[in-house]
Amino acid sequence: MRQVPNKYLIIGNGRIARHLCHYFSLLKIKDYSKWDRSQPLARLHELATGATHILLAIKDSAIEPFIDEHLADIAPCDHIVILNTAFDAVKKSRNAESVKGIEAAIKSFDAAHPQLNAAGRRQVAGLLKIVDTLRASVKTGDEVAAAARTKELGQGLHTLKTSLPMATKVHFSGSLVTKKAWGAHPLMTFGNQVYTLDKYLAIPFVVDEKAPPFRELLPGIHNQHVRLSAQQKAKYHAACVMAGNFSCILWQKLFDTLQGEFGFPPNIADMYLKQQTENLLTDYKTALTGPLARGDIETIEKNLKALSGDPFKAVYESFVKAYASSQTKLREKAS
Repeated sequence: MRQVPNKYLIIGNGRIARHLCHYFSLLKIKDYSKWDRSQPLARLHELATGATHILLAIKDSAIEPFIDEHLADIAPCDHIVILNTAFDAVKKSRNAESVKGIEAAIKSFDAAHPQLNAAGRRQVAGLLKIVDTLRASVKTGDEVAAAARTKELGQGLHTLKTSLPMATKVHFSGSLVTKKAWGAHPLMTFGNQVYTLDKYLAIPFVVDEKAPPFRELLPGIHNQHVRLSAQQKAKYHAACVMAGNFSCILWQKLFDTLQGEFGFPPNIADMYLKQQTENLLTDYKTALTGPLARGDIETIEKNLKALSGDPFKAVYESFVKAYASSQTKLREKAS
């Protein structure tokens, strides 16, 4: 059985889509195309027809509505479109020409799908037999028999079409759980600039627990991957957001304060950021320093007083409270 070549369609025009396209080019994955809303919908249908993998690199809230509106009825290959068109002609007018057209469409489908298993081959052979009886009914002018054979033909075509594998749909949301597409969340932050191949290869993917094997989910991509249950996904993503996004906001706050309030160049804190990151990577459990780690209540109170009127005072207070609570739980667990 000959393996069907993988054909990717990447949907979206944001950072994830841009990075995916660049990663594919670095991996020399050539059989992929890209669509976004700047292109006609007809182009989307053209690209999606026959795609083996559709990658939805769009915002979380748009994924399910987009699938329902634009991808629910996409044919698994171009030859299904040809079959549908030929069968519509038979239903519209049962004559020698339309019968010849559906026969040619079935034979074309058969020739284009050498990977069909024995059941598929029998299905195709059965359809051609129905076409033969339909041709005989049309020739003798037996409308009742011709209508019955047309109905049989429609049922057989439906069985054949539904037996073909539909495109594997993959989204990259860290929080969405849906039956409409599999989740494969890259545990990475994506900037405006594309990355090197080594950096892309090092990105781990967090995959839905019940998703197909990774080599089938994203063929040609060999990144490290782990699996996560649907019940754990929301908490996983919340932790990612707090660590990545919230820490970014805090560092932006520091850089803005250094420059805006004190007149320092913001890059004066670069070494601090780099060392903090290095400490976390070396041993995240011992990387925390400062008044919280020391239990220095006096310094904490001075910090809070200095932040009077600053919206980040509430952030500082919430961290103090959350840290104290987490330490209490650790002590209880250890005892």
